[in-house]
Amino acid sequence: MGIYVRDPSAVLVVDPAGELTALRRGLANDDRSVTAVDSVDAALDRLGTDRFACVVVGDAQNPDRVAEAVAERGLDLPVLYAPTEGEDAAVGAMAAAGGRYLPPEVAEDRLVEIVGEAVDTYRDRYREREATSILETMLADLNVPLYAKDTEARHVMMSDVPGGPAPADVAGKTDAEVYNEIDAGDTTTDDQEVIEEGREIHRKVESHGQPPAEHWSRTTKVPWVDDDGTIRGLVGMSQDITDLKYKERELAEQNERLERFADYVSHDLKNPLQVAMGYVGVARGGEHDTELARAEDALDRMDEMLDDLRHTVRGDDVPESEGSPIVTLDDLVREVWESIETGDATLEVAFESPVTVVATHADLRPLFENLFKNAVEHGSTSPRSSSTHESSIEHGSTNGDATGLTVRVGPLPDGFYVADDGHGIPADEREEVLEEGYTTAETGTGTGLALVDEIADEHRWRLEIAASEADGAKFEFHNAPVASTGPNRTAGETTYDLDEAVDVGDVGMGDRGRYDADRDRWTIECDGRDIWRDINDFHYVFTRVTGDVRIEGRLVEMDCESGYAKAGLMVRDDTDEDSTYGYVGRTGEYGTELLWRARDGQDGRSQQLDEPEPFEYFRVDRVGEVVTCSVSAHGSTWRTVDRRPVALEDPVCVGLAVCSNVPLEPATAAFEGVTVTELTSE
Repeated sequence: MGIYVRDPSAVLVVDPAGELTALRRGLANDDRSVTAVDSVDAALDRLGTDRFACVVVGDAQNPDRVAEAVAERGLDLPVLYAPTEGEDAAVGAMAAAGGRYLPPEVAEDRLVEIVGEAVDTYRDRYREREATSILETMLADLNVPLYAKDTEARHVMMSDVPGGPAPADVAGKTDAEVYNEIDAGDTTTDDQEVIEEGREIHRKVESHGQPPAEHWSRTTKVPWVDDDGTIRGLVGMSQDITDLKYKERELAEQNERLERFADYVSHDLKNPLQVAMGYVGVARGGEHDTELARAEDALDRMDEMLDDLRHTVRGDDVPESEGSPIVTLDDLVREVWESIETGDATLEVAFESPVTVVATHADLRPLFENLFKNAVEHGSTSPRSSSTHESSIEHGSTNGDATGLTVRVGPLPDGFYVADDGHGIPADEREEVLEEGYTTAETGTGTGLALVDEIADEHRWRLEIAASEADGAKFEFHNAPVASTGPNRTAGETTYDLDEAVDVGDVGMGDRGRYDADRDRWTIECDGRDIWRDINDFHYVFTRVTGDVRIEGRLVEMDCESGYAKAGLMVRDDTDEDSTYGYVGRTGEYGTELLWRARDGQDGRSQQLDEPEPFEYFRVDRVGEVVTCSVSAHGSTWRTVDRRPVALEDPVCVGLAVCSNVPLEPATAAFEGVTVTELTSE
């Protein structure tokens, strides 16, 4: 605990005549901190500002004033009087004030020992007082049900919590004596196992009473053990989780009703949907074949939506054909646009090259459907009030009156946007339109843009609504891993060895980096708080490279305590904590993670990728000020998951970064086949 780090240990020596020089020297040699003053008044001033564990007074006028001041201020400090001559009056006054007299004949080395013992005794008392104060505060003010019991399972200490028994009423009693003996049965058995067998019980859920008065508790108990290993009883915590259990029950019932509803909707709509498909198929081949083809596409989309609804409600995995975490955004945008009624509106896809985004078709289809329908529904060139911008569009209910409207989908430095040249959304409505149920249309339900916001939130994207260049609405999706086709570069013949290593930020534990040439394996062990926002605490094994470069390798092992521990490949402007960087690697529990700081002074950003299985192979390319991150399951076929501008100046640092996310708890990561290679133009 912190009290053992900051407890006082300094000695204040009052030595006007300079007779205690040997004592001060001896204390310093004994690693004791000493503060010397030349008068009683100076000592009184220091007592008001500094923290001491002992005061030693030599030959001084009215030495008893020091002991009196210590007593008056409640400092509980030992005050030792060590004069060169023992004057009876001064000795008596000091004793009356609570000081201790040390005769002049005490040897110098013994005097040092006596003062050291006084310091140690005070420090022990101080620690005990601090610990007792902390414990009393926890028991009285935290409202957490803590308790301690002796070897007979009798309460010796209990916190005072609202609704619970008074600590004084349960002292010396077992649970069977305090509570109903039937309810205390399991509790008593658990107490005996903890005390007699030393078994720990963690987060055990127990029910008490009968419905409708049933209640639940969650209990943790561990042995209370002496310094010599003797079990003196137990300490525990029991929380009332009755409200939580009732909410769990209500949620289960709601989920069951929702699943029945999804089955009902899917079953009852499938039949008329199939009938409609059949009639459309019969009618195809005539003069309205184009219109019927679009109707058939719409019916197919309705069929897919019903399947998606059933999968979502049941929590099923998306079918593997739909479950790829990488989607070609250009193709999906055009596909969705063709599937809805857009009237005379025009779609512009403003990406300079094919673009992929880390998401699934099942997630992105409804996002673009709702954004496109919202734009088309309110994109008419006819005048309207600013308050008529609908935040939710019913599927299939667009008015088709979007003469001259243009909807544009394009890139952002850290994501993508959907914009139109309609009437826009007033600034004071931009947060409100994303709320569930918000709508300005008589037939709207207020779910469309709320669903868009929910999809963005699930993918950890940041959605912002702004005005487009044409003063229409613009929906910006930031922190979204989007990758376009980058500059054509191939690996050249020049390679680089990882020849430097450094702790970036605050790293205190671990053996750092080791390279096994026989296995071509780097093993890095270190702690560090994180690589995120303004925190940069990690061990970095790297090399400095001028020009375009690629690093790739396989992360074969990762041993860590935290799910947010990190191990991966990084390109960095420099080794300063504030430097810009791009990174891809693995976390302890949350799959692949992208990290970057694009500009000096910005906070670092993070994005975890949803993936069927954790990737093992990672690659980072630096081409000028563009960093590209790629992943691979087997090291043969690579998928680009992020490409963004990062301010980098030659030479850049290229290497392996590891961070445990828990100070003083090192994580270990092993990389194999790590190569750093120059990139050349094709």
